[in-house]
Amino acid sequence: MSIPTVRVRVELRHIRPKIWRRIEIPISTTLSMLHEIIQVSFGWYNCHLWEFEIRNDFYGIVDDDFTWGRKIYDAENFRLKTFVDLGIKRFRYVYDFGDYWEHDVIVGVVRDGKVDYPILVGGAGCRPPEDVGGPYGFLEFLEAMDDTSHEEHEEYVTWYGKIFDPDEFDEVVVNQILKNIYLPLTKL
Repeated sequence: MSIPTVRVRVELRHIRPKIWRRIEIPISTTLSMLHEIIQVSFGWYNCHLWEFEIRNDFYGIVDDDFTWGRKIYDAENFRLKTFVDLGIKRFRYVYDFGDYWEHDVIVGVVRDGKVDYPILVGGAGCRPPEDVGGPYGFLEFLEAMDDTSHEEHEEYVTWYGKIFDPDEFDEVVVNQILKNIYLPLTKL
């Protein structure tokens, strides 16, 4: 069976060099599932609040304690196809409202094809550690990691558990996790 697929590039904002992932997914993927795929693709821990902003509307987990007076649509009820059909080529994804990791989601080529699971087809860079303090905290973290004489170097190495490698990224491992977790997407 042929399932229309779409290539999506997800880029972390406010970080240089650019940290990004390119994934191929069924166009019928829900926004909730897209969130999970992004989490796996970047290696985030999926332990914080998140949302998509598409044309000034917000999609995420509906919880009155975290709407801040905004209308939040349930991400489980919206498929990527809906927005692709409207011609939307770019939207925002935020993970962790404390650190506020903003990502650009860029919709690429849509084609007919068979995809057995979401596939990571490219990427670069190691994502920042969870709870590092957002883009500015990450810059401080990198500065301390890069300088063994920095007063916080040892503290950060201990906190992170090792020396941070900004180029660390294993596409094979990510694809294995995606395959093991998301094989049921072929039924969409």
